[in-house]
Amino acid sequence: MKDFLVQLDDLPDELLMYIFKKLSNNEVLYSLIGVNQRIKRIARDRIFTHHLCLLEYCRIDDSSIPLSGPVLDRFCSKILPEIGHQIETLYLERTSIRRILHVTNYPNLNNLGLCDMDDARVAISLFSDTNCLIHLFNNQISSLFISFNEKMNSFENRWSYWDIFAKIMTIFTNLRCLKFNPYLPVHHTFFSNKALKTAISSTLLELHINISDISMRDFHHILDGRFDQLRILHVNMDKIGFQSPYKPLNENRLPNLRIFSLYGFCVTCIDKFNESVASFLRRMINLEELDLNLDVVFYQNGIDGDILKKDIMIHMARLYKFTFNIYTTKHRNQTIFPLNESIAKTFKDYSKCKETFCIDHFEYVKLSGK
Repeated sequence: MKDFLVQLDDLPDELLMYIFKKLSNNEVLYSLIGVNQRIKRIARDRIFTHHLCLLEYCRIDDSSIPLSGPVLDRFCSKILPEIGHQIETLYLERTSIRRILHVTNYPNLNNLGLCDMDDARVAISLFSDTNCLIHLFNNQISSLFISFNEKMNSFENRWSYWDIFAKIMTIFTNLRCLKFNPYLPVHHTFFSNKALKTAISSTLLELHINISDISMRDFHHILDGRFDQLRILHVNMDKIGFQSPYKPLNENRLPNLRIFSLYGFCVTCIDKFNESVASFLRRMINLEELDLNLDVVFYQNGIDGDILKKDIMIHMARLYKFTFNIYTTKHRNQTIFPLNESIAKTFKDYSKCKETFCIDHFEYVKLSGK
């Protein structure tokens, strides 16, 4: 090992930098700070210190594995106190959040990730008025990521899902981007109109959110003016419900929204689709990018090119990218759905808009046992 370090120390800074970039920032800091002054200086370069994901595996879209005890101890006792002022982005696993945030000051921290939360009470306590830890960063954090694991699907945790969302909106007064559990759905979450009444932000520009079992009427609460500066919105809805008769809560236009994506499953007829989803999209008059990924069961005629063109695209003069992937399931004796080739002809006049599409059709067959 000593011979290896001697040879490593003989290399020029540019080559060492190239080698270190092949490692994760965690590995560079843990392994090389303390070797000698020259290696330490390179390891403390902003390239390796401005973004830290303090998890064993930095797959923040999946369940996280915390750092081992010795590694976490070394970061808290030796490394973080030296580089705290250089850290701008920090992703933490639920069991180490309090310890790491307490260990030093982070004056330049503006992007914070809280990963793999499994208890609503713990999550709410982080954002409570009595928790001085998070309040140290309430004006500092401009981007927040929070993810939950499958334990949040317990009955008692579901009630608190929107309360956590509202707490975040209340505390972080300078928030520009919020990724609120954007990957793993928390099933059967209970919509809390009371909680959302306090969820107001005039600074939020980008929102990624995962919603389960919520009606389009409830979804309109998110875009009823409480986030009036929103530019980017990505929504994953586990199940899209429609109230009958359907009447939007707010029909005001959304002129600031530029990018919108909707992923979800719904059971509906074409009239309901036009009244709810299409009418909702028509409010986005300055939209530039639209992504629809829907799994739809129709009891009547399905979505065709004319519906997409006349009920959606014609109302979006600035739209230049339209991606849609629609899986439609039809019942027997329905009108034949249009082929992709037929739908492609619908967009031939939209030379300024790049469209990527796929519509798959399946026939519903009811199986009966003997």
